[in-house]
Amino acid sequence: MADPTSLPQSPNPSKSKRNAGDLSKTDGPSLEQARQLFAEGLLWDAREMARALLAQPQAPNGAREILGRVALAQGRAEAAEEILVEATRRDTKNGALWVALGAARLDIGDLDGAEQAFERCLPTASSPAVALAGLAEVFQRRGDAFRAADLLRQALAGALTAPLGTQPLPEGGVLPPSLADAVATLAEGRRRAGRLVEAERLHQVALAGHGACGPALVGLGALRAAGGHPAEAEELYRAALEQGASPVDAALALADLKEGEGRVGVAAVLREAAALAATEEPAILEVAKALTRAGQHRSAIAQFTRVTRMNPNHGEARRGLVNALAVEGELDDALSHLDRAAALAPTEAWPWRERGLLLAANDRPVRAIAAFRACLERAPGDREALKALTRVQMAVKAPGEALSACVAALAVAPLDMDLREMVGALLSERRYLDLARVSGRPTGPMGRSRPVPERVSAVLKRTAVFQGLPWERAACEQLDGGSLGLGSIWRVRLGGADLMVRQPAERGEGHADEGRNMRLAADLGVAPPLLAFHAEDGAFVSLFAPGKPLTADALHDRGVLGRLAQALARLHQGDGQFLGHLDMGAVLARREQALVRVGGIGAVRDQESIRAELPRILRALAARAPQDVPLINAQGLHGFIDGERQMLLTDWRTSAMGDPYRDLGLMANAGHLGEVPERVLLSLYLGRRAPENAVARLRLHRFLDNYLCLVEALDAAASMDDPHPLLELAEGAAMGCREQMRTGDWQNTLARAAE
Repeated sequence: MADPTSLPQSPNPSKSKRNAGDLSKTDGPSLEQARQLFAEGLLWDAREMARALLAQPQAPNGAREILGRVALAQGRAEAAEEILVEATRRDTKNGALWVALGAARLDIGDLDGAEQAFERCLPTASSPAVALAGLAEVFQRRGDAFRAADLLRQALAGALTAPLGTQPLPEGGVLPPSLADAVATLAEGRRRAGRLVEAERLHQVALAGHGACGPALVGLGALRAAGGHPAEAEELYRAALEQGASPVDAALALADLKEGEGRVGVAAVLREAAALAATEEPAILEVAKALTRAGQHRSAIAQFTRVTRMNPNHGEARRGLVNALAVEGELDDALSHLDRAAALAPTEAWPWRERGLLLAANDRPVRAIAAFRACLERAPGDREALKALTRVQMAVKAPGEALSACVAALAVAPLDMDLREMVGALLSERRYLDLARVSGRPTGPMGRSRPVPERVSAVLKRTAVFQGLPWERAACEQLDGGSLGLGSIWRVRLGGADLMVRQPAERGEGHADEGRNMRLAADLGVAPPLLAFHAEDGAFVSLFAPGKPLTADALHDRGVLGRLAQALARLHQGDGQFLGHLDMGAVLARREQALVRVGGIGAVRDQESIRAELPRILRALAARAPQDVPLINAQGLHGFIDGERQMLLTDWRTSAMGDPYRDLGLMANAGHLGEVPERVLLSLYLGRRAPENAVARLRLHRFLDNYLCLVEALDAAASMDDPHPLLELAEGAAMGCREQMRTGDWQNTLARAAE
């Protein structure tokens, strides 16, 4: 196990070395010095000094706190938790340690553990505000907004009578303006999220502590206006104006209120007044955006110009200025500002994208196409630019280019319905794929290309949209070699079209439900967009999905594992209903019957004791009603394509509805994942730290998968002249079952799975 106190090398060795040299002049390491280094952000040095302190005979427990906080600051929450658990065991009355432990558990996603840590802090803390705020975050994540708001109010109430950090509060229990503004900002976030009761409570807390809190007055005014009480809202806005608290926000809010009453002239005057009051860049920008929304584009141009003079690289202000100029018909000025933005930030893509959109809207397609291409050179995955480029190229009758851009955009956003409709429109006319009319740019380099084999071109020729096209002039490459009777996958390029084709399978079975399920999977973004599927033999045509075949070794890369987990989560959480249902009890019974017929029972060591566990496993899994979700249900990794942005699957023969942990167990076995990567896969899938009952269900499904592999190998071996390779496979599967049964935790696994 890795040392939880270890850190990567210091990102600034020279700075670390200088500080280390300064500290070497002292009598030795001290806890105060370690804390000072941590406070200055010198995490490497703080860690080294803390470790030196722990090596002393009378090691101070505070050194563990430093190590834990360093790990937490580095984003290594699990290591921080391990260190801080030991620290709290040695010093149970140190509130700061419990708060740090609670923060680490929050980062991990262990809400129950975080709650316990913050609760342990409360009796020992001289100022419990931080622990109360931590508890508020716990309940907020659980969705209990009212309990979270109450705890936050308690935390803030405690801050009224106790120092906040090192800053003493003024006499009379008044909040410092900065804290009151922070509370009002928090309230505003709740208001925008629709949590109006929470927002009002927080604004009231801010005003109780600081009556002239402008953001709170404006925020409460917005709540009153939304609640149908314009008079109360106006009173609050005017109070903010009279006290000089947030005058810009108050004037803009009051202008919106007056415009809603039909007093457009008064609203315009108030916005102009806000422009005069705004002196800081953020406030001027808000005024400019408000003027734009109100249609006062001339005034908006003046305010956006003020911001760009203060900060020439301000992208949002420059975009707002360009849009306002375009609305006013000043196209040349708008283009001039985009040229200026491109010159100031030559690596940025947005000036070129905005230039292309502006030129396209003004019927200048050739220049628009050039601008979009310049944008895509800087940001190849810019979806808006790709979509706009597709539309322009369709308009100028450049279908090959349009199809290439559309396919590239679809790789970035596979669920974008606009893009799918555009691809359908492009492919619906055969002329778009005619080599005589197309000079498309391919989506990526091909490997060793070759003429299209007859079995592959036959699939294309029986697909209506592709009939009559010169497939003998296309280029193709084989992407895999097929597996278990499934036809190989080929990449085929003709003109601007880049397609993926699966040739017919050797056995025409198992495809009755596959086509429908694969289309549903494509809608969920876990299968390539289908253009045609032939249920009689499993052949299909889809858009090409860039990537490489998934391997077991690749699953030891956290990024690849994360893409697999995201694909499974997207599939399992989708609304689709696959045809077919997977009943593991029925599957096992069928396999057992087949094995009895060929006399395979007892052919592997410990097979009977392994079989004896099956009823217990099925009872444990059935104790908690499982979800019924769309499953891949694929044994092995054949058909998976890792595209670095997302994971896609091309083999859906065994797909069905069933328990999601079936897929997770299959993938863990296919990747030969150990205990740690197994938990990582599950945590990435759940989006939080994996609970023990979830880990237990995954492991029971791994056991069932191993047993099914065992019986299938024995069944197949009975008809083989040389059964030894299959018998070795069966023995390996049995070993996987035995290893799980022999762990001291097997009985607990069965019990936890039923929770």
